[in-house]
Amino acid sequence: MTVLNSPPGDTVTPRSFEDALEEARASERVGDWSAARSVYQQLLDDESLSAGDRSAALRWMGRTCAEEGDSDTAVALLGRAVEAAAESGDAAVEARALNGLAVIEQTLGNLDRSEELYALARTRAAVAGDEMLLAILDQNLGTIANIRGDLQLALESYQSSRRRLAALGRSSVGAVARSSFEAHVLNNIGMVCTDLGQWEDAEVAYVAACDACMRSGETGLLRRIEVNQVELWIARKEITRARERCESLLQHASPEQNTSPWIGDVYKHYGVICREELQYDHADRWFDKAARVARDAHDLLLSAETAREQAELYWAQSRNTDTLQALNAAHNWFSQLRAERDLDAIARRNGRLEERFLDVVRKWGESIESKDVYTQ
Repeated sequence: MTVLNSPPGDTVTPRSFEDALEEARASERVGDWSAARSVYQQLLDDESLSAGDRSAALRWMGRTCAEEGDSDTAVALLGRAVEAAAESGDAAVEARALNGLAVIEQTLGNLDRSEELYALARTRAAVAGDEMLLAILDQNLGTIANIRGDLQLALESYQSSRRRLAALGRSSVGAVARSSFEAHVLNNIGMVCTDLGQWEDAEVAYVAACDACMRSGETGLLRRIEVNQVELWIARKEITRARERCESLLQHASPEQNTSPWIGDVYKHYGVICREELQYDHADRWFDKAARVARDAHDLLLSAETAREQAELYWAQSRNTDTLQALNAAHNWFSQLRAERDLDAIARRNGRLEERFLDVVRKWGESIESKDVYTQ
């Protein structure tokens, strides 16, 4: 599952800064994070850059690192962005920096810290009267509710976000920015509807999200939404369709994207597909790939989901010890995320596993007794 948070907003400043920012954004829209980061670094090398502009450049540079799985650098850059924002004294700039840091902390599984930062960002955004950022924060808080299993609250938050966006005049939000934000919200609505079993609504939301991406020209975002569609198709047992999408995504992934969190989701989905087709060895290899990406990117949610799917694989193969280990790992990660819905599912699986272990031990004991009077 790939949960999408809206990226931090812009700062309207001198033309030269705007030109450089647009160049970087153009690179981001096609997923060329390295090129975008180079532009942000050039901006930061300018000692005359204002505190507000410095915060913006640091924020967006941090996002490029996060997209490539370098979360440690991303956190450091967003921390500096918050400091620069405070120096600027601009409430809107502070709100965006706090939101950007919250997004990274959420990716790392630090949900309490992330929620605290979102609340601070909401306070500063309200002071600044920044309705667009308030819409973004509604959505981002919805993603936390989603991770924690409160699907109804998540859906309500996403819908509130869309209402705020609709209330904004088109002149106040550029067409590209509006389409980009709408794509994020629709993607997240699609994910919630998938989890709720509202598959038709999910399909509609994902198609609309892809259309919004095409309007904004964000191919990088489009890839992540396409990954989430795979999860929907797996849930609907449309395995052939899901496999074809995974193959397409892997075929078109660039070498730099092999460490991106979304490629880890593709590996995870491919493992599920192979498991459903009883290709257990192949499934094991794909899950191992997903686990490596999750570990390298410090992506707690991907780690938890991959371990959960591995447990299902081991269960199907009657690998009881491996099943237990995978379930324990998933339980540990989901506990850190406080994902109650997944914890309940793991608890039920653990209960069935305990019964299975007892049955295996019982049969094993009976087998020994039937062969050896002494051990009997």
